[in-house]
Amino acid sequence: MDNKIGKYIKDQREERNLTQTELADKLYVSRQTISKWENGINKPDRVTFKKVENVLGSSFEDYKKKKRKEISDISKKKKKSLALGLFFMSCLVILTVYFAYYFINTYDKTQIYIVTGESERSVVTSGL
Repeated sequence: MDNKIGKYIKDQREERNLTQTELADKLYVSRQTISKWENGINKPDRVTFKKVENVLGSSFEDYKKKKRKEISDISKKKKKSLALGLFFMSCLVILTVYFAYYFINTYDKTQIYIVTGESERSVVTSGL
């Protein structure tokens, strides 16, 4: 069973630093009733739910909008993080391909020369 209402009641109660007993006293219900609502065992009827919203000072619709926005913000952060990761991976691949190409094309063309002799008369032999 979907427990959005129970989560709403619990979140709002805790945000206001109320215990289940304190909220129950304000609504004229038992602490066990509040516990059942929060755990999704039961739901308050419409009239009682309106009282819950009044006592907690927030509407369920506003709570849902806030939660949707939080989820949307998290989703945007994940997308941004993923895009940044893909960018860096692409750069790494491009650099790897570039250095591999450079190494393959210059490795056989590198020549080592042996220079022998004294300062004024030097002999250069062809590359190895």
